[in-house]
Amino acid sequence: MRCRRSLFCVGGRPHKTLWHRPFGDRFFNRRHQGHAAVSPFRLQSYLGFDARRQSQATQNGDCPMLSQTPTQHHFLGADVAKETITFHCPAQGKTQTIRNQARSLRAYFNKHTNQALVLEATGGYEAKAIELALSLGMTVYRVNPYRVRSFMRASGQFAKTDELDAQALATFAAQHHNNLRPFKQPSDNEKKLCQLTRRRDELIVMRTQEKNRLQAPDNQNLQSDIKKHVRFLEKQVQEIEEQIITLVQQDDALTHKKEVLTDVAGVDDVTATNLLAALPEIGTLDGKGIASLAGLAPFAKDSGTKTGRRRTGRGRTNVRRILFMAALSASRYNAQIKEFYNRLIKNGKKPMVALIAVARKLLVILNAKVRDALLQKLVQQS
Repeated sequence: MRCRRSLFCVGGRPHKTLWHRPFGDRFFNRRHQGHAAVSPFRLQSYLGFDARRQSQATQNGDCPMLSQTPTQHHFLGADVAKETITFHCPAQGKTQTIRNQARSLRAYFNKHTNQALVLEATGGYEAKAIELALSLGMTVYRVNPYRVRSFMRASGQFAKTDELDAQALATFAAQHHNNLRPFKQPSDNEKKLCQLTRRRDELIVMRTQEKNRLQAPDNQNLQSDIKKHVRFLEKQVQEIEEQIITLVQQDDALTHKKEVLTDVAGVDDVTATNLLAALPEIGTLDGKGIASLAGLAPFAKDSGTKTGRRRTGRGRTNVRRILFMAALSASRYNAQIKEFYNRLIKNGKKPMVALIAVARKLLVILNAKVRDALLQKLVQQS
C-alpha cells in the first residue's frame, strides 16, 4: 500500500509548491525520506489541474496559475440543512450526504480529524456538527453565508445545490483562510444568556404588538382578553430578567465584564447583558474589527473623482440596535460622548449620522475597557 505522503513527492523529494500545509498532522510532521517516488501525473486527480502541462511548464521555467490550490485538501466543506449535512472532501474528491445526527456525524468526523471543518451559520442547525468537531480536536470555521454566495458568483457559479455549496465552502476557505477566525465554542452560561436575552426580546415584541392592538378601533370587544395577555407577557419578561440577573451573578467572568461595561455612562444593566449575549467577542478584537463585526464601520464608495457617501451595514443587526439606544443615552449623560456628538453636529453632520458615529465610538471604548480589564486580570493571575 502506497504511503499517502508519497503522493506529494516529485522525484523522491517533497514538491516545493505542494508542500505548503497550514494545518500540520502526523503525515507531515516527520522527515520525508525513504518513500517511493510517484510520477507528477498521479497528482492530477488530487489537485484538479493538468499535472503533465504543469510539469512541462516547470521545466521551461514558467510558473502557471494553479486552478486549485493544494491547501484546499485541508478543508472539509459542509452544507447544513435541518435533516442532513452534505460534505465535500477535496482530498478524496468525494461529496457525501449524511443525517444531521450525532452518531452519523461522529463516524464521519473520525475519518477526517486532520482536516478543518467549514460551514455556514444556519440558524442553529450547525451547532451539533460544530460541537462534535471541536470535541474531536478539529478546527472549525463558521462563515457568513453572504460572503460564500458572493464568492460563488464571483467565480462564475450561479447554480445552487447542496453539493455545489459544500464544494464552494471548501474552496472559499482554502483561498481566504488567512482572513477567517476559528470558531470558539461559548461557555454554557454564555449560551444560556444568549437564549434568555433572545427570548426576552421576542416577548417584548409580542407585548408591543398587543399594546398596539388595544388602540385599534375594531378591537373594542377584545379589550379584556388583550389586557390579560399583556399582563401575562409582562410577567414572563420579569421572570426572564430575574433569570438573567441570577445567571450573570453566578458567573464570575460575566459579572466582571458587566461591571466594566456599566462603568461607562450611558450603559445600563440591560444594555450590558444584551451586549455580552449578542457580542461575546467584545474585548478580543481591535477597534476596527469589533466595529466591522457590529456593522458600524463606514465603507467608502469612491470612483474616479467622485467621493461617495460612507455607509454602514452588514454585521449584526441586534448589536446595532442595542448600541443605538445606548448612544442616545450616552450623547446626553456621558461628557466625553456628548462633546463628540455636539462637535459632529456643529460640523454639519445630520443627527442620525452623528448618532451612528457615537454608537461606533461607544463600542470602541467599551471594547478597549473590556480588553484592558481582561489583560489586567491575566497579569494578576500570573
